[in-house]
Amino acid sequence: MRRAGSHVSGSPPLRVEQRDALPSAPPDAQSRAIARCTALYRAREPELLRGDDPEAVHQARVALRQITAVLGLVKEKPASPARRRLRTEIRWLARALGGARDWEVFRFETLAGLPPDLLDPTRRRALDQAAEVRINQARRQLRRVLLSSRYRNLQALLDEWGARPAETGADSPVCTSDRDAPSAGEEAEHALARRRHQLLRLGRRLSQADDERLHDVRLAAKHLRYSMDFVARTHEQARSQTTDRALKRLQEALGRFNDIVVAQARLRDMAAVPMTSAHAPIRSRQLEDHLERARCELREVVLGRWKQWRKAHRGEGLRKPRSPPPGGR
Repeated sequence: MRRAGSHVSGSPPLRVEQRDALPSAPPDAQSRAIARCTALYRAREPELLRGDDPEAVHQARVALRQITAVLGLVKEKPASPARRRLRTEIRWLARALGGARDWEVFRFETLAGLPPDLLDPTRRRALDQAAEVRINQARRQLRRVLLSSRYRNLQALLDEWGARPAETGADSPVCTSDRDAPSAGEEAEHALARRRHQLLRLGRRLSQADDERLHDVRLAAKHLRYSMDFVARTHEQARSQTTDRALKRLQEALGRFNDIVVAQARLRDMAAVPMTSAHAPIRSRQLEDHLERARCELREVVLGRWKQWRKAHRGEGLRKPRSPPPGGR
């Protein structure tokens, strides 16, 4: 789980080397997906710079996660330096966005959604003001990131990846632009199978899992959904509505659980560290107890949704004929 106060601006800016002009071949499927997600991200850049729309931060993070999911579908051993570099820079930007997003969720969803009689008006107002101070701090940090040379280099990397032509070799199985290639659909399905296996592995003995592992399960479920969208769009793969619905419900429950865990961490921050010299640390035992009850209730919801998805996944596997692994024919 990403820790509060993760460092986002101290690393040296990434250098993008000068390269020869790209060949005139059309971009492959992976590159088109990256270009599409990059366009969705950049549509939010003006709002990110202004710092006036919490939804912009959320949508920007979704676009970055989709890019990461698409990159992860290609199995490379070892991963190419270019792929590792892009993933590293996306994680750096995602941490900056996450710092603002966590506090905005705390203020506009957690605090705003509390029962009216849980806190007295004075304490509620004090918590809201403290969260506003932290949001402003995180927004200033995010703006510094967006104006940095490292960020400009990341933009250049995204442009380059969004224009890459179709290749042969490590990148070709999932990203090939030739839909009639005999192995394209099978390779895509095996890429999805790896994602499903990762989610199933992380979900073993889920009732005993700590918050850290539940966070990993949430990310695996999210990446599986994004990957399914990419493969369905690129290879016209059939999808089970029952399994899709179960996975979406699982992801939603894990998301709500994570929001509660993050809210508890933000409360601990408020109790330990002054917002500013004019804002003393603040604590609310009533809110702490309320969030702990909500966390326990949501944990049970997550376990129920997990069983539903696993049952739907098993049923889909029984209906679908197995295909041999790549290279095993």
